Amino acid sequence: MAGLQYAGEFVLDHAFINTSSGDRVSIKSSVVEINIFEGIFKNNIHGNILIFDTQNFFSKTYIRGQDTVYLEITTPSISDRPELVIKQHFFVTSVDLMEETSSNAMVFRLSFTTKEHFANERTKISKAYQETPTKIIESILKSELNTRKAILIETSNDIKRVVFANKKPFDAIRQIMQEAISKVNGSPSYLFYETTKGFYCRTLTNLYMQPPVIDYNAGEVALLEGGTAKTIDPIKDFERVIEMQLKPNIDSLINTAIGVLASRSTNINLYNKTIGSDFYRHFEEFNKFPRSEGSKELDNPIYNDDIIDNRDRTIGDFVDAKTHLTTTFEDNGRDASHYNTQNDINSYSFAPTKIGTNSFLTRQAKRREIDNMVTVKVLANGHVGFEAGQTCTILKPMKDDSGKSVYQGKYLITELRHNFNVGAGNKHEMAMSLSKDSSPNIIEKKSTINFEDYAVESSGGINYVDDIQ
Repeated sequence: MAGLQYAGEFVLDHAFINTSSGDRVSIKSSVVEINIFEGIFKNNIHGNILIFDTQNFFSKTYIRGQDTVYLEITTPSISDRPELVIKQHFFVTSVDLMEETSSNAMVFRLSFTTKEHFANERTKISKAYQETPTKIIESILKSELNTRKAILIETSNDIKRVVFANKKPFDAIRQIMQEAISKVNGSPSYLFYETTKGFYCRTLTNLYMQPPVIDYNAGEVALLEGGTAKTIDPIKDFERVIEMQLKPNIDSLINTAIGVLASRSTNINLYNKTIGSDFYRHFEEFNKFPRSEGSKELDNPIYNDDIIDNRDRTIGDFVDAKTHLTTTFEDNGRDASHYNTQNDINSYSFAPTKIGTNSFLTRQAKRREIDNMVTVKVLANGHVGFEAGQTCTILKPMKDDSGKSVYQGKYLITELRHNFNVGAGNKHEMAMSLSKDSSPNIIEKKSTINFEDYAVESSGGINYVDDIQ
């Protein structure tokens, strides 16, 4: 990485505004700060840019939210790799701040988003599709949103027929994504999101199986090299966490209520007038798909399966804690509500809905685990190659040298904010939210919990009072 002077260094290669009036104004020398936000639960990236205007171009050029901002940002020594460069047009949505600092200077902040976000708000879909869910998503992106960005899609199974009635494109994508089962790994946990590198439609399982892009060491003050005159190694300094905050959001009451630990779906088949049920139990399903450590051999539950009552039940056995009621129109594993017009009119060859099945319950549970298991907030030196949806490892959590911490191991980057601070000497920092749903270490069970041994309550009879004065 020759040419990199310090971790977090960046180069603002180009920055200009194209106004709706037809003016093109270079703002490279006026930029104070740029923020770009992305996350695996966000359909679009967005951000803002702070500008110190000494050329009075803001008053000369009328900016009113119909303008575009072009940014090109690189990290030194990797600009020859196209995939590691932020190079994109954004659409201005609003002017959030405007302050006059002197007679000839003004500070203002513009918020921006992507053109696909605008297209989504301006477009409604009213049409039928018959393809695999991911092929339908690809068609919506290209035909309805007219995107030319890179798209990475994890192929799904089963031909579906679906009719969207007056739906926004992203709402349609979210609807059909619930029907998708991965052809690669059989997982139903699809996500659709955008980063600075393009659009992704992938399962959580696929994300978890990625190799980590970096190994973080919390608490390392400096990583030095050299003899008597030691200097900080900029490459190693990328692995140093500036700030870290552990957030163990492990609330068994909430996880019980929202279906992370167990749930049930009752399905009413309107075609043959039958009722069936599907169940999700955390410990039974735990090793069905790889989790945050990336393999069934390394993933261990954060909860343990101790017996908690006299009926030999664990915390993962209470399926009635979260229930769903769904309806289908299905005949012998076929969708009886849509016939295949490409064949005989009586040919019902499409796959039935997955909503209400075990895959639906699994998808719901895995999605909610991200917010309700282990979360870490990290501030680290920035790199334009990082994006939401990648994985990283934490080798040394704060205040833990045991080597057996649940906070060690592999994490998924769920949210990321790139902060490019030109005013602070071209310093790039990343604020990230990291999540995991498993432990690299086995949680030892000391003994079976028996609440009757210590949850002794006072006993007595019931007294009815007819008149209280």
